[in-house]
Amino acid sequence: MIVTGFVALSVHSFLLERLNVPYPFSYPRRGFPEFLNSAPTMFALIYFFKISSLGKSTRSSVFKIGYVFIVYAMLKETLFRFPIMNGICSTAWVYSLIEDLPKLFQLLVASILIVTVPKPGSVIYQVVTAVVAAALMVFIFEPFVTLAFHPLLSHFSSFNHTDIYLPPYGWNVQIPAYITFIEPVIACFIIYANVEGNLLKKLPAKYLQFTFLILMVRGFAVSPFIYMFYAKLPPFTAIASMGQFTLETVVLGVLTALSWTHNRVSAKYKNIHHYLD
Repeated sequence: MIVTGFVALSVHSFLLERLNVPYPFSYPRRGFPEFLNSAPTMFALIYFFKISSLGKSTRSSVFKIGYVFIVYAMLKETLFRFPIMNGICSTAWVYSLIEDLPKLFQLLVASILIVTVPKPGSVIYQVVTAVVAAALMVFIFEPFVTLAFHPLLSHFSSFNHTDIYLPPYGWNVQIPAYITFIEPVIACFIIYANVEGNLLKKLPAKYLQFTFLILMVRGFAVSPFIYMFYAKLPPFTAIASMGQFTLETVVLGVLTALSWTHNRVSAKYKNIHHYLD
């Protein structure tokens, strides 16, 4: 897990720090662009819940909602990495923690939808469900959450200020960035453990299937191409800007699958070796 996280984040760090690929600060977080990005995410969450051991579990809906919420929030780096890194870069620790609350609430609402909505086997039904869920989240729940948390954020607005540390980052930012990246890595390993038995059997296809699942849940499958139309950057630069997180996630997914398979193979080898002895 440590090697997986280090290598995956190093891809993003190398592009940002060494190749001077710009950070996508201006990525649209509202309206139709966010809807286009959220629909694949909702579909991936429905697919994850359907093929995972959690979907077949007899545990209560509350347990399942909590499970999906924690894994989803960790994979999106919202449970603790976002407030920590935002606090480090801006030193606005109090506001960073408060700013994270509406994001967590939105992820909780999405988790409730994923667990409670019926999930027949039809792919078309799942696609339609994902589109409707994304529309509800982006056009109804998100504006409601923004409005509901506005008084709280306004009350603490004096604690907020712009980032004092910007790329290229020094070790005071790089070290905690690598440490806190363990959050999505843990979530990635948990998801693989839950879905491994229902993935494709052949290894290359299995790795691709899992990696694309993680890409969609994290929201980096189509976002580079959406950003291309909204960024005030040349198209290729815009794709590279958001695509650095896509590449990071691809490495994260592939290395997670490789690590898990290697451990399984090693365990089997050790058992065989034991019996041969």
